[in-house]
Amino acid sequence: ELVGGNPQLVMRHIKSLTLDWTAKKIIDNPMNMLLIEKNSQYQQLAGVQSEPFEDELIMMHPESWRAIALNPVAAILWEALAWRQSPAQLLDLYLEAFTQSDKKVAEQLIDDILQLLLTHEFIVKK
Repeated sequence: ELVGGNPQLVMRHIKSLTLDWTAKKIIDNPMNMLLIEKNSQYQQLAGVQSEPFEDELIMMHPESWRAIALNPVAAILWEALAWRQSPAQLLDLYLEAFTQSDKKVAEQLIDDILQLLLTHEFIVKK
């Protein structure tokens, strides 16, 4: 739970810092991203703190205190990662929820989300 006189203001500030950090570290440096192995399973790292804010999920790493903001689709995948999931299993879940989605686009989206989470150690390979 956030501490402060105005929790909404604190969350807006964290979200702003998170989006700035994410843009600088990832978009400007895509070479830092780890590759996702299609036959592996991934799961949430224990101890990650998360807080819904507006239409996103703000997450804080338990050791590095790095933060990322997940959009609603990524947040749904994050919830599924409470259990071991392969990219194929996540794709099946995504296509079940979003029936009109193009499979190739969905595969790339899931890969991108997993890369973000793995690169910044919010998930672990099992």
